[in-house]
Amino acid sequence: MALGSYVIADDKATKDSKGFIELSDDGIEIGFWRKGWFIHSYMAEYYQQHYDENEYDFNCIPMQINQEILEVLLKEMTQEYLLDSLSGYSNISDYDIRELQKVISYSKSNPDTPLYFYSWY
Repeated sequence: MALGSYVIADDKATKDSKGFIELSDDGIEIGFWRKGWFIHSYMAEYYQQHYDENEYDFNCIPMQINQEILEVLLKEMTQEYLLDSLSGYSNISDYDIRELQKVISYSKSNPDTPLYFYSWY
């Protein structure tokens, strides 16, 4: 199973009648992770805790994110990466951290642009 996770900047996203986010065709990809299971799992858990406790797949569900979520995720990823490096194996790569830092930088430079996390597998 392949996993692709994205952060999309989209100021034209809408919500449907059930409150689900629909991204527009004009969204811009700000970040991408291939097989970023740590990131996907973190965001899925966040979604369950804050939006829908019965959503277990978290597949193809856009979720709006903000600077606070990104900063906490970076902290969690960095700590996990350091702990895993002691064992010689990590499911988090340098690329994963750099890509998240790039998204955070974009968010800081464009604070009024809504960002959405989206994964599919």
